[in-house]
Amino acid sequence: MEIFVQSCGISVDYGYNWVDENDVIVEKPNILNNFIDLLQESSSLLIARENPKLLLVVTGIPSARRDYQNRTIFISVAWIVKDDHVNEALIRNLASKILSPVTGEIDPKKSIENCVKAGGENGFKVVDFESLRSLLEKEPENCSPSKLSDEDKKDVLDQKSDDTIKKLAQDLKEQFLPEGNRPLVVVTGIQSKADFREAEVWRGLAKFVDELGGEQKNEDSFRGVKGKFREVHGGNSQGHDKGHKRSSRSSRKNERPIQLQQKIVVSVLAILFCISLALGIWFYIQSNDQNPNNQQQNDNINSSNKPIQTLIMEPNAVQKELTSQEKTEELKEEKIN
Repeated sequence: MEIFVQSCGISVDYGYNWVDENDVIVEKPNILNNFIDLLQESSSLLIARENPKLLLVVTGIPSARRDYQNRTIFISVAWIVKDDHVNEALIRNLASKILSPVTGEIDPKKSIENCVKAGGENGFKVVDFESLRSLLEKEPENCSPSKLSDEDKKDVLDQKSDDTIKKLAQDLKEQFLPEGNRPLVVVTGIQSKADFREAEVWRGLAKFVDELGGEQKNEDSFRGVKGKFREVHGGNSQGHDKGHKRSSRSSRKNERPIQLQQKIVVSVLAILFCISLALGIWFYIQSNDQNPNNQQQNDNINSSNKPIQTLIMEPNAVQKELTSQEKTEELKEEKIN
């Protein structure tokens, strides 16, 4: 059996982290990482199988501790055991007890909260892993679970309510879990029924937004809001664990608006290029049309300035012409005299 606990310290220097039984910070266990995206930012419970292991995780257990912004500090616990009939019975028994005390919301056992205290190198310290171990190892009540009928093997997704939680808790006592590597039981807050169907959840309880809204389009809107909530709050299994990886479903969903933005940018750039090209051609044509006119104007100016240039450039010639006329007039006057 492996047990992992997640919480955080009071100071701003301490974020949410998972620790193992040596109180050492570790990466999120792989089996948990594969299914954690099905849990929304609220108290949740998950049972999943991934050969050769079974997982029970309870998230969002409120503690008496407060962080530096006076927010409630939450605790999450994951039990990972070998997949066999004995351990399955222990998993079902503990999950049933966690669900059954208070309907409508998961009521974590007080002993879980008492096992985690403030202090230590990580900002919190698990003071009693043995109590967490004994919670799972406690013998189930005298109850002989029945094998699943063909009808019971069908996946059932329902709205989370007092009645549905109570029924699920009873079913976990009385029925074996189905076979297969997948999320078997998920109880959480707001979620998408489409995501549960895609993951092949056997028994799922949540506030399914695609049913509450009455329209399928609300599903995509919720997924975007949920992703933003996780980014703002840092994201653990309830939105507090920094570095949480989105599932492939979220990735495919987020690619659509990104691709649309890329297409819009490319279209705008193409339009600007065409406009620039057209303006360049127009200016080139206008420039060529003006050159002949400019040349003609220059020729006219040159021709009109030619006499003046002649006077300026040939003053002696003009002077000679005037001298000859004067001499002719003088000869005429002498003859008359």
